[in-house]
Amino acid sequence: MLRALSIQNFILINNLLIEFHDGLTALTGETGAGKSIILDAFGLSIGNRANLSLIKNKEKPAIISAEFDISLLSPSIKQHITENYGIEGTDLVLKRVINFDGKSRAFIDNSISSVSQLKALANYLIEVCGQHDQHGLFDESEHLLMLDEYFNLKTKKLELKRLFTNYQNKKIALVDLIDLKNKSLEEKSYLEYIIAEIEDIGYRPGEEEELDVKKKKLASLEKLKELSSLIQLKLSGEINGVLGTLYTLQKALVKVPEYFDGIYHQINEAVIILEEVVRQNSDLISRDDYQMTLNEVEDRLFKIKNLARKYSIIPSQIPEFLSAKRSQYQLIENIDDKIIDAEKLLTQVKKEYFDYALMISSQRKEAAKSLRANIISQFQDIKMDKADFSIEIKDKAEDRWSADGIDEVRFLIKTNPGMPFGVINNIASGGELSRIMLACKIALYKNNFVPVMIFDEIDSGISGSVSTSVGRKLAELSKLGQILIVTHQPQVAVFANRHYLVTKHEAAAGQVEVRVDLLNEQERLKEIARMLSGDHVTVEAENAAKSLFEKVPNL
Repeated sequence: MLRALSIQNFILINNLLIEFHDGLTALTGETGAGKSIILDAFGLSIGNRANLSLIKNKEKPAIISAEFDISLLSPSIKQHITENYGIEGTDLVLKRVINFDGKSRAFIDNSISSVSQLKALANYLIEVCGQHDQHGLFDESEHLLMLDEYFNLKTKKLELKRLFTNYQNKKIALVDLIDLKNKSLEEKSYLEYIIAEIEDIGYRPGEEEELDVKKKKLASLEKLKELSSLIQLKLSGEINGVLGTLYTLQKALVKVPEYFDGIYHQINEAVIILEEVVRQNSDLISRDDYQMTLNEVEDRLFKIKNLARKYSIIPSQIPEFLSAKRSQYQLIENIDDKIIDAEKLLTQVKKEYFDYALMISSQRKEAAKSLRANIISQFQDIKMDKADFSIEIKDKAEDRWSADGIDEVRFLIKTNPGMPFGVINNIASGGELSRIMLACKIALYKNNFVPVMIFDEIDSGISGSVSTSVGRKLAELSKLGQILIVTHQPQVAVFANRHYLVTKHEAAAGQVEVRVDLLNEQERLKEIARMLSGDHVTVEAENAAKSLFEKVPNL
């Protein structure tokens, strides 16, 4: 339950502490007295968006904190908030600190937190219902959520969402394959051309680097080759070659060995040495380095780089690019088989989703019977005993299936016998809308307990005995959890266990401040009389107020 609300430096509030108790608590006051300021401040403590204009003194931060007793939470929720928020024990404080420069900080038990975390935690502790919540009765998407909330389908809907997401992904995958097939003829021809062109080049990994090295080497080897050719020519050329000359001398000297034997042997040794030089020089000329000319290397490099440039890649990426194109080509080659496989898989996951959605649909229909009976029973207690309520569940068209399932849920009502059922906003008056929403909230509350509920003028548009019935129903609900109500209806306020009066008063330096006072018995009587008669409280109004209190059972 909510134990206390502390508000500092917020609009017309300098420093205010309101202590709360269990049961039904009423906040009343004249229009414009500051009741909405209290609720706005409380909204900040549970994660609502901050408005910097609401800070009173711009030099200081606005600080709002709400203290809760969480001992009534279910064991599963206690475990959840312990595991996710590190909260131990039964006390919990939610706090917001808001500066005029736009910086806002959130705290959970004095530990800094994000606003989204604080808001998520607050959802387990409190629900605020205002007049604007009536619009949820007009929105048919909200009807399905309310029915699911009543039957507590949260966990099952997570699985339903997973199955639907899987189903959607498989549909997209199949569409992509079909699109690919439709483009495949043109694409296949283009891929064949690319693959053939790259294969025709015959690029080897690392070849560009090898050619660059060879190009530099060949630039210098061309000069070496010229020198080698000159050596070959001078040593073994047919005309004026050194070896040719030595061979001629050998032939001449061999005829007169007795005179030139020593010279002959020296010439012979020279021939052997020079023949070895010629052989080595010949080997040098015939090396691989000489097998490609510089022009051939440059031409090869140009072809490789031109190919890479054509497909916006670098030469080293050619093998990877070719592999990717072969894979695309193979995919097109096998596209029909892949489409068949994708269709089979889609049929399977569609069935999984549909079967699970059908199971949830069946449970919703059972839950709808229970919720309808529950709401109608609430109608009996709030002066709508002639009204009837219906929950219509229809199958959605397949193209409208969603993560919420295959059901279309709609709340219908008829306020008088003999009338047809119709949508709520076309049938119900303003006062009836308030009561219908109250009946729905009570029905949902019993199945989805939160420790604190705040009703902000939910009783608008009603009066008299209808207000009395609403007050009685709220008092009954407060036996289950803490109920706070902001009301202008005296017939509702008299049912409160505690009654706070919100007023404005002049503080120091002529400033106006909001004040909240817990009323004693006599003060309550006076306030109820004021609510009955207006500013001028008459004896008749006081007697009427006494009569209202006398009709209220002992709370």
